[in-house]
Amino acid sequence: MQVEPQVALPNILLARYYSNSVGRFLSVDPLNGAPPDPQSWNRFSYVRSNPLNRIDPDGAEDITPWQAGWEWASGTGPTYRTFTSADRMTQSLMSHKYIKGARELMRVQLETHGTAAFVSTRYGLDGFRGVPKYVGDYSTLATGGMTGNLTVTFLGSYAVRISVVGWDEDTGTYTVQFIVTNVSSLQSAIRPPVIGYMRLWQTTIGAFLNNLVSVGPMSATEQEFQWTEQLEAAPPGDCRGHDPSAPKQPDPLY
Repeated sequence: MQVEPQVALPNILLARYYSNSVGRFLSVDPLNGAPPDPQSWNRFSYVRSNPLNRIDPDGAEDITPWQAGWEWASGTGPTYRTFTSADRMTQSLMSHKYIKGARELMRVQLETHGTAAFVSTRYGLDGFRGVPKYVGDYSTLATGGMTGNLTVTFLGSYAVRISVVGWDEDTGTYTVQFIVTNVSSLQSAIRPPVIGYMRLWQTTIGAFLNNLVSVGPMSATEQEFQWTEQLEAAPPGDCRGHDPSAPKQPDPLY
């Protein structure tokens, strides 16, 4: 019996074709590279050649804040993007000081309210109190991202919601979900400190700028970050770990 030689057909990995025989993708990444980020120029690569530590569920390369900024400025990216715990921008955001404060605030809420605990807050640069944060966040651009948190620089401000999605009674461990949302627009990108965050500016000059670019380059785009974490906290009513005589701790968000 004669057996016909088998032809190796490419596998379809969701958004891209991959060849087992040559060990590489046959089609380019659906995301365009960003000029500020040379590593993104090779669109045949996958997760920056680091598959042991990163995943890419939709076939699109895990983007950087530089790429996200270029997509917004050029109008080449989606108007809505979701980031998961596997994305570098999410991992960077998770390390931000404000997220750390929100995490500790959620721990306090867990010790008070248990599974009903909930945190809803916002990181903002408004007012005179926001000036140091404004300077610190945007000075990151001057160092090419070597200092500060580039993801936060891209976002500017963001809303945070944390809720309980699971509880292990045996270990006292809660599974909490973080959802961070933001809208990037021309107004948010170029507004000055203090006055640019006032309602009068937002409803006049800011609204005018956004109306100039309602679609295409520099038009409004939305980002949503989602991830879960395990937090340990004493059950409500349990005084373990609490010292009534200890001075009141400052708000962890400031």
